[in-house]
Amino acid sequence: MARRLLMLVIATTALAVAGCGSSKKVASTRSVATPQVSAPAIPLGKQVLARTELPQVVRSAGVRPSRSEQILVRGLDPLFQPKVLARRLRAAGFRSAEVEGIAGRGKLAKTTGGFSAVVRLGSAAGAADEVKFLHARTLSRCPEVNICDVFWKPFAVPGIPGAEGSIRWRKAKTKNGPAFRQYFIFFSVGPNGYGETVGGPYGTVSQAQFVRGVTALYNRLAG
Repeated sequence: MARRLLMLVIATTALAVAGCGSSKKVASTRSVATPQVSAPAIPLGKQVLARTELPQVVRSAGVRPSRSEQILVRGLDPLFQPKVLARRLRAAGFRSAEVEGIAGRGKLAKTTGGFSAVVRLGSAAGAADEVKFLHARTLSRCPEVNICDVFWKPFAVPGIPGAEGSIRWRKAKTKNGPAFRQYFIFFSVGPNGYGETVGGPYGTVSQAQFVRGVTALYNRLAG
């Protein structure tokens, strides 16, 4: 399988990782919480990871706004079922989105990155449903089932009510792609859904820094 961009939104970051596949399933650790009804008061464009909230090995590559759900599915890995996701977003009352590209620093520019995305939907319940859908996709086998050599597992994000965390990885280089590790966190606040991911060569990105940064983002939103 050719190396592909594991992007949930737009192909703004050159991630030299393979985002599909696995030979292992683990049950989700999602905590149950009542969705907040109101959206955060700060501008939507500020509801992505700030410079100080990013892991040390990456930087912001800019934020793009859109009033079309296509910004969230264009260039999307088939793992996330782009056409299905687009229909779900429209049905959930899609209104607008902001997407921040994340790129690796220095020599990691072509192998490390991700995104921070926020989408405004029609209701808190709709946003919470999309969090569940996207998290479930990160814990799914790839479409090319005969060449799956990627593993996954969920992880808890105790500082964010209702948040879903997961990791996908390939520990050693194979004919299907390089060794990598990719982290995901999805959560919602009122009618807003949030998707955060960063990854790169195996061992490059700190999970603790990623979780700490996303938790800081949530605290800004909730504050």
